[in-house]
Amino acid sequence: RKGVAKLGFAWEAAHVRIFRGEDQLATALYELCGQPGVTSAHVIVQDFARNDFELRQFVVNGKIVHRVYSNFVWTDADGYLREFEMKERSEAIRDWMSGDERAMAAAERKAAALVSTWLTWLRCYSVESLPAMRMDTLIRRKGPGAAEVFTLELTELGFSMLRWPSGPSIVFSALLESCFADTGPTPAEAARLKFDDRAKEDTSNSTTANTSNGTTATTGKRKCCN
Repeated sequence: RKGVAKLGFAWEAAHVRIFRGEDQLATALYELCGQPGVTSAHVIVQDFARNDFELRQFVVNGKIVHRVYSNFVWTDADGYLREFEMKERSEAIRDWMSGDERAMAAAERKAAALVSTWLTWLRCYSVESLPAMRMDTLIRRKGPGAAEVFTLELTELGFSMLRWPSGPSIVFSALLESCFADTGPTPAEAARLKFDDRAKEDTSNSTTANTSNGTTATTGKRKCCN
């Protein structure tokens, strides 16, 4: 039986190991916990979800504002994932979805629905909504125009931007604005917020973003792929 073992704080699969059978699982558990500096009391173990690539969705104030299509090229003899790569949407369709644009669109719809479901679940635990987070999903093409989607990870607010040029400005502006939801900013803080908005607009106007239908957007304060 094929599965995955990982430490909860794994960064870009650095502490994720794929195993097959009990012997490989035992080795993975022993070696993950035996690494220098590891003090984790738990290791996450789960079934392996067959997939073609990973779709990472950047969610700001409850809306998907950016997507990244990524994958690992191969798995080494110890079960570690190697050679991280990212592709444009059109390339991901060609290389990972057998050229099936309808299957990609179906995957994106299902992944977006998962975002809504997870945000609702999170609000059940905290009435204060998160200003930003990244939700990662595994995508598998099941057939013509069809796709299967699995939740992979809900990141903390400190996630990698994965070379998203306008990401830091958009994400941390949302974080800063959330700090004033109840009290409002002081004059100095309001000036800082206006400065961030101007910087965000300048960055957005010089950055293109792929939308879900494969076109390119170049205007507006925030690029939305939804």
